[in-house]
Amino acid sequence: MQQQTLVILKPEALERCIIGSVLQYFDHHGFTLVASRVATEPEEMWAKHYDDVLARIPEDAGKALIKRMARGDCLFLVYKGENCIAKTREFLGATNPEDAARGTIRSCFGTHTYFNVAHASDSITSARKEIDLWFPNLH
Repeated sequence: MQQQTLVILKPEALERCIIGSVLQYFDHHGFTLVASRVATEPEEMWAKHYDDVLARIPEDAGKALIKRMARGDCLFLVYKGENCIAKTREFLGATNPEDAARGTIRSCFGTHTYFNVAHASDSITSARKEIDLWFPNLH
């Protein structure tokens, strides 16, 4: 099934100059890049993006997450491809790099649960919501 997914390379990926290495995973799987942009977004936008996460974690952890994401440039990407949501989540790896399968993005490049290099949509519903938030003129 053809799908679209949102991928965000977090500030630490840009700061460490590992974008090319991470993007190779998407090229290897034959996904098509639909849209991209680099931006530093305000905390209010990150609060919208992570509203479901913020509802289930302690307030101080939520504030720290938002500050980390708003601290610098991120690379926002929309990819499309066959079952790309599940495939992306697979090669992205577990949130905690120590738990991520060997060879995944987070196992190779993540340094901590909080500095895990990338975000990717986890479902069709979240992909639609996230793409609409970050690329409102895409559809």
